[in-house]
Amino acid sequence: MKALYSNIMRLILTIGLSERDLFVDKVSKIISEKMDADPQRSEHIAESLLRMAESLKDELLLRQLFAQTRDAEPPAADNRELIEKMDRLNRTLEELNRTLNNKTL
Repeated sequence: MKALYSNIMRLILTIGLSERDLFVDKVSKIISEKMDADPQRSEHIAESLLRMAESLKDELLLRQLFAQTRDAEPPAADNRELIEKMDRLNRTLEELNRTLNNKTL
């Protein structure tokens, strides 16, 4: 369920941040009206909020990626197949090594 909330939050942030200029304009207008701040200061605050939202989106993505790699284990059948291929490769290399040693003698 936690992953679902993380995905929803990332989606909301992605949608909200897709229109950067509109985001900064709207947020700076709201800050300017509510805090009686000058427009330049409001725009600076809005840009800071935008950077924090982008950081949050990136953080959520990284957490999800790390959780997936930590939780993901290859199936046992894949492990056996990989081990068999490595054994075959090892035997082939040993055989090639013996052949090369016999030819140099």
